Amino acid sequence: MPNHSTVTVIIPVYNGKTFLRDALQSVLMQTYPPAQIVVIDDGSVDGSYEILKAYGNRLGNQFTLLTHPNHQNRGLTQTYLLGLKNAYSEYIAFLEQDDYWRLDNLERKVAILDKYSQVGAVFSDVKPITPIPSEEYLIQKRKTGTLPSCQPLQLACRMLFSNDILTMSTMIMKREYLDAIIASSAYDSQFDWVLFTQVAQRTLFYKIPEELVNWRVHSLSYHHQTIIKQNFFKYRLNKIKTRFYLFRLAFTVRDPNDKVQLLIWVMKRMLLWPFYQSHALLRKTFKIIRSMSNQ
Repeated sequence: MPNHSTVTVIIPVYNGKTFLRDALQSVLMQTYPPAQIVVIDDGSVDGSYEILKAYGNRLGNQFTLLTHPNHQNRGLTQTYLLGLKNAYSEYIAFLEQDDYWRLDNLERKVAILDKYSQVGAVFSDVKPITPIPSEEYLIQKRKTGTLPSCQPLQLACRMLFSNDILTMSTMIMKREYLDAIIASSAYDSQFDWVLFTQVAQRTLFYKIPEELVNWRVHSLSYHHQTIIKQNFFKYRLNKIKTRFYLFRLAFTVRDPNDKVQLLIWVMKRMLLWPFYQSHALLRKTFKIIRSMSNQ
């Protein structure tokens, strides 16, 4: 290994020229330098690949640049899986091409993984870099805020219904829980949710209540472009399909003794689902009425 570090950073890239250097520099300036940086270019045509080659020439063995055969565009799932296949460190951190880390991000999260043997995944709060936070971001921020901090978390059941972790860029995981990941390109737009849910069936999570990640929310982001391409209704429908897909995966990877307990929890949550939806509808209705009255 190039140094004593136990971390590999995986960065998927597709036409990310605008913010790519910010992401890479935030990795190189970490107080806990990674042993390996694996960047996978998913068929970029905007000059991203040339930027990555220049970094590769400068950094040598610490930097691994990968592409799909014939420089094809294979999508987010296949790109992440290629990166995982070529990562060799004990801990795996993820960074999206348009985000960037606080300088002590890896140091803080590695310390938690080293301290708690029962914890296999660590994430933190994020700082949104956006002029106007979207409604969806605000909803997700409220959900994330309900998660307890500074203690091991059992998220196996909760993750089946919603992904309360805002971005892949905030996550670091122990490699042992990633080797058997099952993922389908049919759920590209929900890859982070699919990954987190499977890992949550096998280990505990830990939340650091500090904004260690700068999350860039903009019109060209993968998340935003996915909603545009699918249209909002199709995107929501895909989330429902993903939820059923996760149910099947959960019962596949769970210990047989836990399956009955998991099934009971799921049934309870489904019975309460109409209440959650009506509460959300009332909240939106009051918000609309309030905005109309202020005009």
